[in-house]
Amino acid sequence: MVDLTSLFSNLFKLTSDAVFITNSEGKFRSANDKLIELIKFSEHELNKLNYEDLFIDKLDHNSIKDSIKLSGSVSKFQTDFKTKDNITIQILLSIEKFEDENGENGLIGIIEVPKQMTFTREEIDLKQRMAFLNLFAKGITVDFNNLLMGIGGNLSMTLLDAETMDPKHVKYLKESQKVVYQASNLVKQFQTLSAESTDKVMSIDFYKIANSSFSLLERATSRLIEKRVNIEEGKYYVLGDRIKLNQMILNLATNSITSIEQKGPQKGDFIAINASLASKDELKSRNIEKGEFVHIIFEDNGIGMSDEVIKKIFYPFFTTKDNTKLGKGLSLSVVYDIVTRQTSGFIDAESEIGKGTKFHIFLPLGSSEIEEEEIETYIPSLPATETVLIVDDEPSVLNVLKESLQEMGHKVITARDGEEGIKRYKKFKDNIDVIILDLNMPKMGGTETFEKLLEINPEVKVIISSGYDEIEVRKGVLSNAKGFLNKPYEISKMGSIIRELFNQ
Repeated sequence: MVDLTSLFSNLFKLTSDAVFITNSEGKFRSANDKLIELIKFSEHELNKLNYEDLFIDKLDHNSIKDSIKLSGSVSKFQTDFKTKDNITIQILLSIEKFEDENGENGLIGIIEVPKQMTFTREEIDLKQRMAFLNLFAKGITVDFNNLLMGIGGNLSMTLLDAETMDPKHVKYLKESQKVVYQASNLVKQFQTLSAESTDKVMSIDFYKIANSSFSLLERATSRLIEKRVNIEEGKYYVLGDRIKLNQMILNLATNSITSIEQKGPQKGDFIAINASLASKDELKSRNIEKGEFVHIIFEDNGIGMSDEVIKKIFYPFFTTKDNTKLGKGLSLSVVYDIVTRQTSGFIDAESEIGKGTKFHIFLPLGSSEIEEEEIETYIPSLPATETVLIVDDEPSVLNVLKESLQEMGHKVITARDGEEGIKRYKKFKDNIDVIILDLNMPKMGGTETFEKLLEINPEVKVIISSGYDEIEVRKGVLSNAKGFLNKPYEISKMGSIIRELFNQ
């Protein structure tokens, strides 16, 4: 007679899938070696966890929990788990409710990792580097943005008197401004890496993105390098964020143009972008087994790269160029992050020294029926008369904004944190027209401050000022903000947003 307990124990150990058992509350009771290997927690560490702790998206766990309550099981639910070292793993999760010999309820779970979701050692290494860079970027962007805001704002204020200054000094100040803008662009690259995947996914005609990006490049780069957009308008729609996809193309183009310039531009040099519906063979060869994709090919006839270089091109800060220049080694890491993490696509590259490089990008297929509409509006100009309350804990930013707004004609009230901002608003509520509110402050943060302002006046006009990306910020109560300023910003942009708000 077969010993069923022994048979089950052997199957538990030998199966190629990761298997676990929990109690009715979801706390781990047992797990096979495959699960330990997959998520990197030891068996001892796992026994202290609830399987809910592994979910990236808690809403997914709630959906599974509801399904188990209704039917007792869930099959091949696609979700993301996080490993001990914070690597995201895309999985298919099946769970069945059971009752043991003692009458106690529990759950048995099976985790499958489909082929297109498995990674080589090099890919895992890259993901670990990107995870570290994401964390690092999130930590430094706010501080850098505040510093740049103070420097750039003071330079702008000084240049208001340019007509009465020594031309040589004006030149030096403008050169300093250029450096601030360069640093600002580098911070924006970091912000892309630290941003959450965007919820603002639109179906976009890829021709429009490619054409607008290449038109910009035509004006800004050597005319000897031909820019070819081999895509039919209105034929290939992709799902993604318009701004991020535009940045993806510009970063790829910058890399390609630099490659051509290294050998010296000449007639016949080119960068080109092509699109087609990805074939089954193209997807299968890359272990992509699910979904429809548009296959984008970005190519150039630059100096090309060796196989060793190709393996490392998406690594943060890896560069074959002069790495003393600002921002070198980040552009292709940003491309990788936009394609894989923020757009749920795939990217790889092929190259031959002396002949050039091709990037193969697979973006989720969109529909022409839900394309994002672009609406242009004209805002007439009116003189500045409003009273502005600025709430920011950074003294340099506070002073620059105050002086700039006063120069524009505004009356200004300042507060150094959220608590002081609430007191100022209560005292001068009838006189304050708009509030510029920083988010990252001590004592009382921007979100809590905004909530209290809405309690005082549900119609309060607030413009958020933050070093974080707008998509990350505009959630929950902050979605009620009337405007957004991404630090570091130009003083003129702040004035334009206030004007637009009161001219509507």
